[in-house]
Amino acid sequence: MAPIARRNAPRKPLFFKHLRAPARPDRAGTEGNGVQLPAGAGAYRSGGAAAAAADPHREDDMRSRAMALLALAALPAAPSALPGQEPESTVSVIPGAEYRAGRVRSALLGRSYRHLWTTPLRVPVLDLRSHAGGLAVVRGGGDRQTRSLRMRGADGREYVFRSVHKDFPFLPPDLRRSYAGRVVLDQHKAEFPAGVLAMPPLLEAVGVLHPVPVLYVMPDDPALGEHRAEFAGMLGTLEERPEEGADGAPGFAGGRRVVGTERLLEMLEEGTARVAVDEYLAARLVDLVVGDWDRHGDQWRWVLDETGAAPRWRPVPRDRDKVFSRYDGLLLGPVRARYPRATRFGPRWKDLYGLAYGARDLDRRLLAGVDRDGWDAAVARVQGALTDSVLDAAVARIPPELREQAGPSLGAALRARRDGLREPAEWLYRFHAAAPEVHATDGADAAEVVHGPDGSLAVRVFTAGAERTAPSFQRTFVPGETREVRVYLHGGADSVRATGEERGQIHVRLVGGNGDDHFSTGTRSVRVYDHEGLNTVEGERPTPVDAR
Repeated sequence: MAPIARRNAPRKPLFFKHLRAPARPDRAGTEGNGVQLPAGAGAYRSGGAAAAAADPHREDDMRSRAMALLALAALPAAPSALPGQEPESTVSVIPGAEYRAGRVRSALLGRSYRHLWTTPLRVPVLDLRSHAGGLAVVRGGGDRQTRSLRMRGADGREYVFRSVHKDFPFLPPDLRRSYAGRVVLDQHKAEFPAGVLAMPPLLEAVGVLHPVPVLYVMPDDPALGEHRAEFAGMLGTLEERPEEGADGAPGFAGGRRVVGTERLLEMLEEGTARVAVDEYLAARLVDLVVGDWDRHGDQWRWVLDETGAAPRWRPVPRDRDKVFSRYDGLLLGPVRARYPRATRFGPRWKDLYGLAYGARDLDRRLLAGVDRDGWDAAVARVQGALTDSVLDAAVARIPPELREQAGPSLGAALRARRDGLREPAEWLYRFHAAAPEVHATDGADAAEVVHGPDGSLAVRVFTAGAERTAPSFQRTFVPGETREVRVYLHGGADSVRATGEERGQIHVRLVGGNGDDHFSTGTRSVRVYDHEGLNTVEGERPTPVDAR
């Protein structure tokens, strides 16, 4: 029985006593992170989760409860080194032994995938000397959570090793040791361990380029150099990084050019790029099926396909750590409204706004030209491509120890979400159709905006020097779906002509760039915004320029 607190002593929230520190090594040489070591091999080296085991009395109750709102991310420790472990062997790994919990802790902070994180897996040790003809470390890296190691193979391709465990390096030490810090660190159990392994069959079926991740444990090898202490013994996935080949040779998926999203957006503004929007939309629909909410711009690479009549940039989704995420527990109820990305994967659709939020900016930029017919056709294609056999193949790539426990429920959830895809896809369509964004380029573009008598709005954009019969953008928006359209002209001396019904049902916002733009307006439903260049407005009902 726990000691009784003195009458005037500060009281701690009851549930925090269930937030135990990660397990310490036993006498047989098993590390608390779950990696089985030979007896007497090496000392335990604590990671981020182990640091959370400090004295809880250092934080007062009010701060703890306030910081509990941060409980939507993860920072368990990664498995540590395997001293003396030879390549071309396997080791037993418990992905996250620290997520073992009793009934109270599970009820308050969620059960999620605790049972999978605490399941021993048999995982091969990566052979740095034979894989891809031999792997040489290029540099360490990673985002705010994942630690990664980029390597180049003797086959001329680049590979990346990404930790299954996550880190939160920006959490200050005092927060790591607090009750709230333990809540934060515990949330990684909401992610399906190595769920990324299930993605290749799904993306292959819908025609989207993708890397093929494989689960490994990094060896304790001198070839890791300065990264040896950090990465030796780490559980992670290895996959080819989408990059260009050396010296002009074909790179990932045979492409000679591979860029990130930031560069792609620059080329779109320059008017020098064309995106395979059909593939991007297919990938986004698959994101809905697998419940992947973390699809911001840096989670994509783009490969130039030069095989068709016109070159186009094909999307390559990557960093799929959040697939099948299931954030549950009583504490997350009041937080979910403020943090919608705390999604709950399952056979029933929930938290659609959270699934759409992360990719909203890129979606608006790339999907504005997809109308109702094109969208519905894409949904039908994805549903038809994700057959039962494809879903079974995806589940089959999960490690057998996890598949034995979660395979049937995961397969059933994927089938239910595929069959019910039209409902969330309709929601996503309306989410973006309400106020779409149309973008011109930095050249001298021309745009036409026509309000029809039926309330529709036709928008066409022609790039500099293009024939008026070949618009770079063309779509008719309809009332009931769209309340306003925003047309961004970017740089160059652009011209816009707005005609049609005097009081259109769909409002238009014309946003000029840094060139000398000309606007011809004949309707009250158009607003002009431009604060750069020498701009002119004319027409039957010239609209004043808002220079804010």
